[in-house]
Amino acid sequence: MASVKNCVVVIDGANVACQKDGKAHISKLAAAVQFFQSLELVVGRYPVKCVAFVPNFWLHVKSLPDTAGLRENKAMEKNDWMLLNELVHKDYVVLTPSQSHDDFYVIDYAVKYDGFIVTNDMFRDHVSNKVRLKV
Repeated sequence: MASVKNCVVVIDGANVACQKDGKAHISKLAAAVQFFQSLELVVGRYPVKCVAFVPNFWLHVKSLPDTAGLRENKAMEKNDWMLLNELVHKDYVVLTPSQSHDDFYVIDYAVKYDGFIVTNDMFRDHVSNKVRLKV
């Protein structure tokens, strides 16, 4: 019997989670991950591997003084860091190094594993710099 190939979904986490207010809303990212993970149950035939890439600095938070474990990070909502940390520990989210361009990781992973990219980004800056791939 032939092995079934995974359906790979690569989420541009920064693009999916960020809103017009400039903050990352991790619940939106978690919902996207959950949706694509649930497709395996619906489709049934093909295992679905879903991974999102987000900047490492999103997990860099500091404790707020005189609070019971609340954290502060200007990049996201106050308690979303716990949800993000959970997604990282479950291997649904990969943290990209500081000062690097997340898009490169998203594109590279999708190309390497023949995956689908979920994003609102048109990748215009990458299209102009693309390198032809030899098939």
